Amino acid sequence: MTFAAILTAAVSLSLVGASLLLKQGTANASYYWQRGTQVTVWMQPNASAGELKAVSTQLAQLPYVDHPCVFRDHEYDFQEARQLLGNEVGSPV
Repeated sequence: MTFAAILTAAVSLSLVGASLLLKQGTANASYYWQRGTQVTVWMQPNASAGELKAVSTQLAQLPYVDHPCVFRDHEYDFQEARQLLGNEVGSPV
């Protein structure tokens, strides 16, 4: 009888936990879907200002692009990696 009570409590708590995880996963997925799609365009580090401007102009002319382009350099990416990974990141290349 004790074993049945313990098993019943374990199953019910597992179901509650699973439903909470499912709810959180659904909320996260909904948040990312509402944000829309993000596209990353990688360019050569030695690209000229004219090339960057041409790509930005072409992207801005697309009807489904809502937000302006954001250009980031090596230093920005390095600082973002350091913030995410902490001391595991070495010096920038």
